Amino acid sequence: MFVVLTVLAGTGVACDWTQVLGDPDVVPPPPSSPPPAPDAAALPDAPAGYDQMCRHYCDALEETDLLACVSSGSGRDASTCKATVPSADTCFELRCTTRRVDASLCLTQCDALARTYDAHCPPTGSASDALCPTSQAAHDQACRAGCAL
Repeated sequence: MFVVLTVLAGTGVACDWTQVLGDPDVVPPPPSSPPPAPDAAALPDAPAGYDQMCRHYCDALEETDLLACVSSGSGRDASTCKATVPSADTCFELRCTTRRVDASLCLTQCDALARTYDAHCPPTGSASDALCPTSQAAHDQACRAGCAL
């Protein structure tokens, strides 16, 4: 194999590998300007009720995170967890203003919330636990209703 490459290189048949692979010592110049930012006006109009549905999604996401934190066995109480989980307002700014949430994702979040709520809360709810104000079924029904556009 070495003999063949040596012969080809000596005859001029072989190619110049620096042209194919690029010269490893040459660094390409930086772009002259950064790429343009996406145009916020390019987003399509949101359907009626989108902001309300998306806000509901963010509330469900925050509640899921809060219940998961309290139920984690780490000994953290609701106020400690509330201070550490991402807020619904942050979610709205990051996901809703850019229209990243649809009704299907909202329902998927309700499924996750139902699992977390059901694991933490008794089936009938609990007057003594502020995180479990309603029955599991009523909580899930309310979550799903909030995803309708």
